[in-house]
Amino acid sequence: MQTVCNSMWKIAQHLHAFCTNLAELPRLNAMKNTSLSAEEIVLALQQREAGEPVEQICARFGISVATFYNMRKRYSGLSVSVLKQVRELEIEKLKLSKTIEVLKQDQVILQEILDVHIASSDQNRSCSFSGQLVQQA
Repeated sequence: MQTVCNSMWKIAQHLHAFCTNLAELPRLNAMKNTSLSAEEIVLALQQREAGEPVEQICARFGISVATFYNMRKRYSGLSVSVLKQVRELEIEKLKLSKTIEVLKQDQVILQEILDVHIASSDQNRSCSFSGQLVQQA
């Protein structure tokens, strides 16, 4: 009986975590807003290729030097249209990975429920022998 109670407690914890995650879904699906549009990123990278100092470009666009170098590493050589497609795919990838996480949590919860159901049905199995009820061990 105690194993059933422990399993029910685990299920309650999983359900609580699941409900908490559901409340956070709108925030999880929204990708962090970047301060620059695709056109601005391409323009900043082109200005650097033209020889303008990174510090001036960063000051003009309001980004850090580290952000500029991350953008250069990620988007160097891309056109505006390709960059837009890349960013859309990154957003879709983020949404899909969050959906996968939720589905994995659902799977854990359902497996716990199934385990408890199987355990309780095994404990409740009994047979009668010469008119007496005998519990299975």
